[in-house]
Amino acid sequence: MERCSVRELGIKIGKFPTGPFNNITDVEGIRVGHTTLIQNSDIRTGVTIIKPSEKIFYNKFLANSFVLNGAGEVSGLTQLTEWGLLETPIALTNTMGVGEVSNAVVKWMSQKYEKIWNSRDVVIPIVGECDDSFLHNTVSFPLKNNDVIQAIMNAKAGKIEQGSVGAGTGMICCDFKAGIGSSSRVIEVEGIKYTIGMLVLSNFGHMEDLRVDGFPIGRILSQKQGNYKRRVDNYGSIIAIMATDLPVSPHQLQRLCKRAALGIGRVGSYAAHGSGEIIVGFSTANIIKHGPNKPHYKLNLILDEYISHAYQGVIEATEEAILNSLTYSNEMTGIHDNYVPGINLKDLQDLYQKFNLTETELSKYFV
Repeated sequence: MERCSVRELGIKIGKFPTGPFNNITDVEGIRVGHTTLIQNSDIRTGVTIIKPSEKIFYNKFLANSFVLNGAGEVSGLTQLTEWGLLETPIALTNTMGVGEVSNAVVKWMSQKYEKIWNSRDVVIPIVGECDDSFLHNTVSFPLKNNDVIQAIMNAKAGKIEQGSVGAGTGMICCDFKAGIGSSSRVIEVEGIKYTIGMLVLSNFGHMEDLRVDGFPIGRILSQKQGNYKRRVDNYGSIIAIMATDLPVSPHQLQRLCKRAALGIGRVGSYAAHGSGEIIVGFSTANIIKHGPNKPHYKLNLILDEYISHAYQGVIEATEEAILNSLTYSNEMTGIHDNYVPGINLKDLQDLYQKFNLTETELSKYFV
């Protein structure tokens, strides 16, 4: 069966509709690009870039974050959280590549934005990481400046690549091959439609804990897997990026990011001691111009009591994005001949259909 989204297998998560492409680029203006490095038997890594807009340094977005468990890193997060502003592209890569990727983004921004170059201004990029060392030779340091620039220049709107691409090249989720996954939800507030997009770098968990739409499918799949070396000494991590055009404040963005953690838990994560579950969120609804600005600034904001549907949308999109990171990924062999299987799509589809009884089928058990 050809690799596809979990939705194309007939597995529909939650109640809200998706955007037209069912990924983070359904939020207008956002683009995603990848550079994938697969070389010899031990290079399995890459970089993924999320461009919030083409003028992100000059036109900043309100932003915030939530750290469920901090055994991971997102460089630049301290300033983003303190100021409540996003002013750079967001990059994702492997643990040992954060410095190289951050350096490349800084150089690219210095050349693109005259304000930085001419005024000797400074900028701190947002760069998140997960550990791909089970499949990748982390001390080979293959990522170079040009690889990052290529991902930035390749960033596009519309349907994006998912699975074992970019930063997700060497990642694993619940003992299956995984990587980049994305999904979106459309909610309505007072007759106005808003979009929530999630993109995840998925690299956590054990097979036995995997749940799909609440069903313990991982317990059954684990009984069918053959004997092979699994990643037993590394629980892994996940970085989740949330984008929305909902007009919300940094405080509200943090509340939305917290709900993404619930979506991660629904798939089977328990945020182990050595795991990093870090969520970064931003809204494109308000633009903060690069200074100097007048002392007073008008923002369009929605009241807290009207964003409960957005909470649900974030949870649904996060759960589906993680599942997409699995269903789009093929098996892979890497360093030391370590092998990770791709999740069997036919088995997943069949098990879900057996669990997901219709109301008519269920009713006979309660007559």
